[in-house]
Order: sequence, then structure tokens, then C-alpha cells
Amino acid sequence: MDMKAQNNRNDARACSQKGLARENGFTLIELMIVVALMAILMALAGPSFTKLMNSNRLQTMADNFYTSVVLARSEALTRNVPVIMCKSSNGSTCVTTGDWEQGWIVFEDTDVSGNKHATNEPALKRYPAMAAGYTLTTAGSTFANQLIYRPDGTANSFDTFRVCDPDADVTTGLSIVISIVGRPRMSKTVAGCS
Repeated sequence: MDMKAQNNRNDARACSQKGLARENGFTLIELMIVVALMAILMALAGPSFTKLMNSNRLQTMADNFYTSVVLARSEALTRNVPVIMCKSSNGSTCVTTGDWEQGWIVFEDTDVSGNKHATNEPALKRYPAMAAGYTLTTAGSTFANQLIYRPDGTANSFDTFRVCDPDADVTTGLSIVISIVGRPRMSKTVAGCS
């Protein structure tokens, strides 16, 4: 080993012992490059993530409504009395104004009047209003205010409910179709979200 290499090694040891050796870590420029790359990736992922969140929220709201329809039909069969599902803004009385997104209730129609009476017909389930901007409407006028299930599980008529997002995007809207025999099914909305 030559003398010059030996001196360089000795100098490096001496520097590291005195704390003069180079520190490990990132430079400011390296850190700025990483932050810039992360910002670009977030900008690309942001719109997709927002669309995913809106789609999941729409699906959840449609599932809640579908579940309430299934509950109403099931309770009519189980209790052997009519069960009504109606629009309700306060969770205790039925309303005839506005659309279904304001909330709805399911109750047993014990006196078979077609109306909710506070004292002898308590709500089986209350559903609050949907998130702002989302809509829940009917395609026709049959279930404009209420849906009635008879004791045999059949509905008083047939119609389609549409759940739409704030953008009124037909490609993401969902429909809950009630057949005349009362069976609900969910499908993609092809029209009516406008």
C-alpha cells in the first residue's frame, strides 16, 4: 500500500472522530423534488377519489331505501296487517309535499285507514333526510306520497324510485323498482336524473 493512500485513510478517520464527516440525510433540493412529485400524484388521484366517494354515498342511500322497502313488505307479511311507508320530514307524521329525500317512515296501519295516527300506530322505523343535493323521486305518481304493502306482501301498485347524485348523472343513478307483487329490485337508472 502506498503512502498517499495510507495518509488519506488516516485523514478520514481523524475527520470522522472530530465530527467533520459528511452527515447522512436529504438535501433541500431532494426534499423539494419528492414533495413536488407527491403533489402531482395527489392532483391526479383527487378527482377519481371524489367520484368514488360520491358513488359510495349514492349506493349507501339507495341501499337504505331498498332496505326500508324490504322491511315494510316483510312486516306486512309477518304482522298480517297493512304496512305503510310514507314521506316524512319530522319522522313522526306523513307529508304530501316535497320528495322522498326529506326522509320517510315505515309504520303498521293497524286501523287500515291509510293514514298514520300518532297514538296507536308507532313508527316501525324512521329514516332521516338524505345528504344535501341527493334526490329520491318516483318515476310516476303512484308512490308520490306513500307505498302500501298489504298483509299478503303485495304492493298497492307498481312504480320506480330513482336515487340520483347532486350532479344528476344518469350513469351513476340507481333505481328501486317495485313490482305489482311487491317485490323490490335495484338497478342502474337509465333516465330521470335531471
